Amino acid sequence: MSKQSKSIAALPESIKQDLISVGKNIQIARKRRRIPLREMSERTLISVPTLRKIEAGSPSVSLGIFLQVLWTLQLHMEFQSIADPSKDIIGIQKEESRLPKRVHLEKPDVDLNF
Repeated sequence: MSKQSKSIAALPESIKQDLISVGKNIQIARKRRRIPLREMSERTLISVPTLRKIEAGSPSVSLGIFLQVLWTLQLHMEFQSIADPSKDIIGIQKEESRLPKRVHLEKPDVDLNF
């Protein structure tokens, strides 16, 4: 088994389901726009088999290729907010737990003796 297939096999079931759901959403968006697979392939410079993998939710397709398809369909706008630091609840909690209990004013290093 290659490294990639081991990592794909280790994906949590919920992530696999999310990929399938996103793939179906992409397929619906493409069909609503009346874009055939071959034309979508030409617009995105992606092969038809790869587009089929995307629409099937295959975890083997790179994130960049997914984004290319989303951009072509004008569905990429919310992607930036996925890992927004201001929404990272766990990271914020960990950061706050490391804050000092007390804050002491540091003494200046300046010699005040004249």
